[in-house]
Amino acid sequence: MGLFILTQSLIGQITDRIFHLTNRQVDLIKVIIIFIMLRTPEVKINCPVERAVPTEEGVNYTTVTWDEPSAEGGAGLVNTTSSHMSGMTFYLGITTVIYSTYASDERVVAQCNFTIDVIGK
Repeated sequence: MGLFILTQSLIGQITDRIFHLTNRQVDLIKVIIIFIMLRTPEVKINCPVERAVPTEEGVNYTTVTWDEPSAEGGAGLVNTTSSHMSGMTFYLGITTVIYSTYASDERVVAQCNFTIDVIGK
């Protein structure tokens, strides 16, 4: 999910040391952080299915296309990248395609992968 767990003690230590806050201010910051973490919607990527694709006779490659996945949910999504693009040439064997969606702070918030198995005739 991409979130890390902050204990209340750790949150208090960090905010107290950095900002020299009172206990009441630290408690308020804890509540705000927990609220933000609970309100951040999960991001899901609709990933293409794995597929086996035959080549033409005597050829060791083929072009493979698929519908680009879409990311749903989350807030502040900026970019989705992929290791391979639909319409690329793939050679005999199995290739794993990976899609990653990033938040505005460059964290990976969701990832999916599928395989393409190019089979010779």
